[in-house]
Amino acid sequence: MAVTLTSAQFIEYLEDVKLTVGSTDYSFPIWNLTITVHPWSGVDSPAQRLADGRIRQKVRGWHVTAEFDANFGYNGSDNCTAVQAVEALLETGVGTLDLDPIDNAGVRTLTVVLKEPDGLSRASFDGHVRNRPWNVVMITQDQFATAAIPTWLAGNS
Repeated sequence: MAVTLTSAQFIEYLEDVKLTVGSTDYSFPIWNLTITVHPWSGVDSPAQRLADGRIRQKVRGWHVTAEFDANFGYNGSDNCTAVQAVEALLETGVGTLDLDPIDNAGVRTLTVVLKEPDGLSRASFDGHVRNRPWNVVMITQDQFATAAIPTWLAGNS
């Protein structure tokens, strides 16, 4: 027997991420979450321009990238929250991303900044598009030593 899911049921099934900027929490659903740990040497391009216009030195070490699509949502609230979160992160420069706030609140967190602004044009919203995801790329503010990479990235802790 086949089961048919409605759009509302499918969206409600997805867990939210929580982005805390300053003292404000923003929770919104995600699509296509990818977490990547990668080394930075700083040799090929020693500086990086962040989305808020700051330039930072690339330092030898490991960084974690969280890339996902935020959904504008059919009910309007998803759109508003996700856009406000990105705008707040642009203004403040740094935030805390909790990737599992429902089951493990405060455990799977990363201190992040918005990565280079090449994908931010897709985050613009003119009021005419609904249910269209847009890509967000955040990268950890500080580099990790090999032994300091969060253990929850490697398994279910």
